[in-house]
Amino acid sequence: MNFAADEDVHSCAARLLASDDIVDVTLAADLRSTIGNLLSSMDYVVVIVLVCSGALAFIVLYNLTNISITERRREIATLKVLGFFQNETAQYVFRENIILTGMAAVCGIPMGMALLRYVMAQVTIKQMYFGCRLEPLSYVLSIVITFVFALLINLVLRRKIDGIDMAESMKAIE
Repeated sequence: MNFAADEDVHSCAARLLASDDIVDVTLAADLRSTIGNLLSSMDYVVVIVLVCSGALAFIVLYNLTNISITERRREIATLKVLGFFQNETAQYVFRENIILTGMAAVCGIPMGMALLRYVMAQVTIKQMYFGCRLEPLSYVLSIVITFVFALLINLVLRRKIDGIDMAESMKAIE
């Protein structure tokens, strides 16, 4: 039902509800306002999830790369003794990190899509539908950001590789 421009819609809705023939009245303006508030609150949730997932990705990549370097200390020292340059030694270690990051991106995109579909199916509201659509740019950005994290971690842990003492590492007993 449409109301005249000069009428108070809330008082008209109250009069309609007073009738025994009408069970419910929903005002489009109120519904728009409620949905707008809900979606603006969702923006904060999305930002929090993105920041936390970025921090988690950074921590996991850092720890895995750090463990890899620690476990391969003697191997890296041997490469240094054999005369490999610093860049060659670092590339030897970090190439694996980049390849694994690429494999994770290839496997993670379909798994993320499935998780998105599941979450969106669980978030159902009677009067609203949340579509399950992502722009292609979202996929590209997620892969690029993951590789940027991997490269930053490689730069941070480069010092650890450069700091491996050839003599001490060769003396260590496994």
